[in-house]
Amino acid sequence: MLAAIFPAVERHRTEKLINDLMAMDFSLGAFLLNYALKKSLDEGVKFIVAAKSGTRRTGGMNLTNLYAVARIDKWLLRRRRDKQRDRLQKFYSGEACLALGTSIRIAYQEVDVLFDAPELPAPSELITRQTKDFDIDTALGLPGFKAAAEQYRVDEKKHRPSFPGSAVRISEYREGVMTLSKADYIDQWVSNQLEIVDDNIDQIVKGKSVDIPSSMYGKTLRELELTKEQALPTFSRSKLANTIGIASLVFTKDGFLVIPRRNRKVAVDKGFEGCSVSGVMKWTVGLQSDFFKEVEHQLVAGEGAEEVGLRRVVKYQPLSLCREYSRAGKPQVFSLIFTEYNIDDLKNKWSRLRSAKDENSVIHWLRVWNPSDLSQEPDHAAKIVTTNLITMIADDSQIRLGRGTSVALSEETRACMLYAASFFEIYKSQSFPTDWLE
Repeated sequence: MLAAIFPAVERHRTEKLINDLMAMDFSLGAFLLNYALKKSLDEGVKFIVAAKSGTRRTGGMNLTNLYAVARIDKWLLRRRRDKQRDRLQKFYSGEACLALGTSIRIAYQEVDVLFDAPELPAPSELITRQTKDFDIDTALGLPGFKAAAEQYRVDEKKHRPSFPGSAVRISEYREGVMTLSKADYIDQWVSNQLEIVDDNIDQIVKGKSVDIPSSMYGKTLRELELTKEQALPTFSRSKLANTIGIASLVFTKDGFLVIPRRNRKVAVDKGFEGCSVSGVMKWTVGLQSDFFKEVEHQLVAGEGAEEVGLRRVVKYQPLSLCREYSRAGKPQVFSLIFTEYNIDDLKNKWSRLRSAKDENSVIHWLRVWNPSDLSQEPDHAAKIVTTNLITMIADDSQIRLGRGTSVALSEETRACMLYAASFFEIYKSQSFPTDWLE
């Protein structure tokens, strides 16, 4: 279970945490074991996790007046996601991806757990340091690569030109000390993106004045980064941009989880249901003084306000730092946001936002706990959240909403939900904002 729940955290730091988990009357480990024993991936059995609106049922997830059903089914996006995950697991065979038993596998590598759990460092203990600015041409030893790769994506891939702007790169991470450097967003666009990381370097710069050493011919950026152990290189040894992605799940005061569907114009996870809010961390003055405060600010005042109309937050909770396989180890900070808004407030705000559909085509909302449970049985409400999240991210599950609407969660969303489920399971009623329990 140590490798299953926190695969990249040292054993001595998590023994007490896992023992505490297993001792609980509704432990995540016991739940998953029971879940795995009862289900078969190949039987095609449907299981209902929600009832019609207005019917009180444990584990219910409601979509306004409709109902939600999780079922073992396969459709195009889910197959593509799973095929990609299987390919990456073979490629990074020396790595342990996020996994819970055999029912949940996610193409991410865990770097650290960021919530203040027993035997784990508190988020406030994270130290950030700054080093010199990053340049992809210098890192690869290929002057002219950045301009050539940018032109390649526009001309050959027919992608829209990337927007300019600064980003934050992790140059090193060791024992709670994060060394950051300033990078350009285009550095990421020409290195840590699926649309280019698996293309041969000589093909990318073909016809351009870029001298490539023979050792790079016929190789992709992903292959260039692979270690002898078939694993990702450490941040300090990586030559890619490794700019920090930030992503969060948003829970409303009346118990809904906001899940947007990404439109076809975005560069990442087209058509998938993504995290409630997400983006690339921007380089700012406040970054060094309080890293997590700056992450919260950018998620709420920046991405959250633009994507879902989010502004009023009562609790922000960092969850984990991970690396994404599909983007060759790009780092991602996952977190939770609890907002004072009810779902109707967010729906109204989203409908009036001009910028909302720049990235998302529609917003789904799933009820993951009942407000009556939160006021009367908060520990029970937390158990329901854990159950719902785990059910949704199982490899064999697909979420179907009423009227034939299907949901396919991105790997990013599944990873964030996994850590959210762990957080709710560990802290139970303490997971929720204190004011909501009164």
